[in-house]
Amino acid sequence: MAGILAALGLPFVLRHQWTPAKLKETNEISGFYVGTIGTIYAVIIAFMLSGVWLEFYEAQVNTEKEANCLVSFFRLANGLPTPQRDRLQELALAYAETMIAEEWDAMARKEVSARGVEINETQWQEVTRMEIHTSGEQEILDHLITELTSMTEHRRIRMLQSGKSLPGILWAILIVGGIVTIGTSCSFG
Repeated sequence: MAGILAALGLPFVLRHQWTPAKLKETNEISGFYVGTIGTIYAVIIAFMLSGVWLEFYEAQVNTEKEANCLVSFFRLANGLPTPQRDRLQELALAYAETMIAEEWDAMARKEVSARGVEINETQWQEVTRMEIHTSGEQEILDHLITELTSMTEHRRIRMLQSGKSLPGILWAILIVGGIVTIGTSCSFG
């Protein structure tokens, strides 16, 4: 808000220093500079926006992959005996609820949900300690491990992505470029 007010107030301050008639003498030169600086600034903003949008899209895709792995994990558990099935599905539901209720808020604070870590560790313990009696159960266990591995990997990537922000140098370029662009446009008579 302060930046907008400063940009709006700058022409009024400059008009007290230089009259419009005096500024008209430099319109040709000012026009060239404004065109050049504006174009460079627009290209820089386009590249930054493209990069940020791509990172946003990658984070969205990664989150969807994590959710798909969780759904597959839940469905694969249907092929197991009742006590094991119920326990794994209970953990899958708890994981989903924790991600929605706690993890997203924690990521906004650049933190990790302790409950999310606990549930993921419990899922691993349940799967790796599972007793197998048939070759069908062994195949389901293999798929469960694959889905749990992918889900854990996507969660880890999501946590890393949530900690990213625009680097300081890019903020500096945006701010300085905006100041220069607005400043040069104020030099028209």
